[in-house]
Amino acid sequence: MNPSVIDRLGEWNPQLFRELKGRLKPRNVSLVAIVVLGFEFLTWLFFSAQLPTPDTEYSRYCIGEGELCTIDWLKWWFDLEQSLYWAVGLTLVVGIAYVTISDLAREERRGTLNFLRLSPQSSLSILSGKLLGVPILIYLGALLALPFHFHAASSAGMGIGAILSFYLLLAGVVLLTFTVSAVFALMGGSQGWIGSGLSFGFMWILLHCDRDLINPGYAYIDDFYNLSISENLFLFRGFILANCALWSFWGWQALRRRFHNPSATIFSKKQSYLLTVCFELLLLGFSVQLLSPEWKYHYHLPEHFYLIGFLNMAWCLASIAALSPHRQTLQDWARYRYENKGVRREKGQSNFKFRRSSFDELIHGEKSPAPIAIVINLAIASLIFLPWLMSWPEAVAEEKMIALWSSLFGIGFLVICAIVAQLLLLMKHQKRAFWAMGTVGALLVLPVVVLGILDTANISYPLGFLFSILPFIGVEKASQMTLFLGFLGHLSIIAGLTWKFRKQLRLAGESNTKTLLTPR
Repeated sequence: MNPSVIDRLGEWNPQLFRELKGRLKPRNVSLVAIVVLGFEFLTWLFFSAQLPTPDTEYSRYCIGEGELCTIDWLKWWFDLEQSLYWAVGLTLVVGIAYVTISDLAREERRGTLNFLRLSPQSSLSILSGKLLGVPILIYLGALLALPFHFHAASSAGMGIGAILSFYLLLAGVVLLTFTVSAVFALMGGSQGWIGSGLSFGFMWILLHCDRDLINPGYAYIDDFYNLSISENLFLFRGFILANCALWSFWGWQALRRRFHNPSATIFSKKQSYLLTVCFELLLLGFSVQLLSPEWKYHYHLPEHFYLIGFLNMAWCLASIAALSPHRQTLQDWARYRYENKGVRREKGQSNFKFRRSSFDELIHGEKSPAPIAIVINLAIASLIFLPWLMSWPEAVAEEKMIALWSSLFGIGFLVICAIVAQLLLLMKHQKRAFWAMGTVGALLVLPVVVLGILDTANISYPLGFLFSILPFIGVEKASQMTLFLGFLGHLSIIAGLTWKFRKQLRLAGESNTKTLLTPR
């Protein structure tokens, strides 16, 4: 007797079989079918009520006036299709974000996620089972809505390519949404409403951009490396799909690391360098088209520089959170370093080889502190954007110098944040992650608030802004001596924090070694 489809599915992916068995109950399936078909029926009734009648004085679907009124069926079907377009897109993304975070948080809370980690299944098999099985009822609802959506789009004059490319785009966004939501859950996030809210905002913007290409209007995304992606619907969707594939790939790398080792950082240091290159090249693609010969007559580039600086700052803060190891990991690394150094001193060997290998550990090591890796990531971003910055026309030479100084002070401020976060993660306090996040948040917000209160009318304290998240405000008003003092201040703070961190790390390594080697 041939095995059934269910048995084959269980052999192929046990996790998917478990998810489908728990969710595809007759009651759940019936409820989804009633909701979807009921929504489609109510939508059809709503738009049918908008059709002109002999007594209607005005209707947007009427071509002509009075008895000469002819129904514009193309416009009517297009509006109906758009309601399904928004409903399917938002429901898929928002629902998948919520159920993914809630499911993984519940499994972590109950302890069943540890059983999955110990199972012989690969992380790819388990996570793909989650991807296909956890949102299965949402997938079923989208599948039930597909025939009516396809009919409405065809009646509105859309080609089959536009419809299929939309659902292909949805598939890419769904994969990215699941990946980001799963990473958030494995990092300890359990608030599904946070993920669904962020997903709603992202999808709302994306659908607005996509809709404007279907119904010509204002495009939110212009050129990418001088390629006009906003002039063609398929080119735009292909660009978004390629980005979804790229960032989903990196997300799965983080999932595979974090799933089997919850104490590991989200990315390795080597991966973070490649990630930064990808992010900066993508960001640069939206900037190079501004370097046109007519640019000096259209003053937009410095404002664009501020946006780039904000995005790079957000990326660096995310890198600090992703790469900074906690106390136990740092203790293990420091203990190994301390013991290795002691052995070399006992044997009278040269310490040069150890120092070189120690520096390699700071750059590539899995358990080593993160500040050096953060500095390298900042250096990568600077090297990618420096040629773009230096290519600004001579007409804005003053703005170019402001941008260069602002970048320098911004890098120094972010390095300070990275060392402070790593120093706080070395504390013995159980809430050290909360303290690190709160302190870095205070460094970002409090100086700007205090200086904003003191400088309500004009910039009276430009030196203070050089040590904040908005250094360009101080750079615009600061003298050469103030800039020099600010630069020395950054170096002094970084040196002092580095000395303090090295001291604490050495003490942690020595105390951990004594605890292990001292007999009871």
